[in-house]
Amino acid sequence: MPSRRPRPAGGSQNEGPQAALRERMAAMTYEGSSIDPARPSIARVYDYLLGGKDNYAVDREIGDVFKRDLPGSVAIAFANRAALTRAVREIAKTTGIRQFIDLGSGLPTADNVHQVAQRHAPESRVVYVDIDPQVLVHGRALLENNDRTRVVAVDVRNPEGIRTHPDTLEIIDFTRPVAVILSAILHHVNDDEDPAGIVRYWRDHVPSGSYFFI
Repeated sequence: MPSRRPRPAGGSQNEGPQAALRERMAAMTYEGSSIDPARPSIARVYDYLLGGKDNYAVDREIGDVFKRDLPGSVAIAFANRAALTRAVREIAKTTGIRQFIDLGSGLPTADNVHQVAQRHAPESRVVYVDIDPQVLVHGRALLENNDRTRVVAVDVRNPEGIRTHPDTLEIIDFTRPVAVILSAILHHVNDDEDPAGIVRYWRDHVPSGSYFFI
C-alpha cells in the first residue's frame, strides 16, 4: 500500500467528526523501514476492522473513528475480502490464468490470494506487493516455504518498479495473461498521484486475456 500524505487544507475549521477523521487518515503512512507502533497504518487499521490481532492502540483508535462516523465500516471490510476471494476463485477456476499480482496486499488474513488460487490451481503463482514493514515481515514468514509466491517491497505508485522487480520477473511471465488485483487500494492514492494512470500502466503492460479486479 502507498503512504498517505495530507491533502491541502480547506473548508471550515468546524467540520466536526469528518474533519477529524480526515486528519487521522492523513497521518497514516508506510514510509520507513521499521514498524512504528505510534503511527497508524492503513494495513493494521484494516486488520482491526476484520477482527485481526496485528494492530496497535493507535490503529484501533482510527478504526473506532471509522466505526463511529462511517457506519458499516466493518461490514464493508468483510465484503471487500469476500469479493476478493470470489474473484480469485473464479479466475483460477474458469479462465486458465495462473499468475496473480496483488497490489497493496495488506496483512495476511484468512484465504489469502495464493491460498485461494492454489486451492483451485496448485500451479498458480502470486506476487504480493506492499511497503508496510509489518506486512513484509508477516508475508515473508507466511510464504517462506511456498516457492510459487513472492513479496515485493515497492510502492503501488511505482508500477514500473513492481513489474521489473527481479522477484516479480522470477515467477511472472508477462507474455502470458496475468490477474492484476487492486483490492481496496486505489482510494488511498491521491488524485495528484494519478490512480487512473496506475491502472492504465498495468492495462498497457499485460497481454490480452488478462484480468483486473478493482
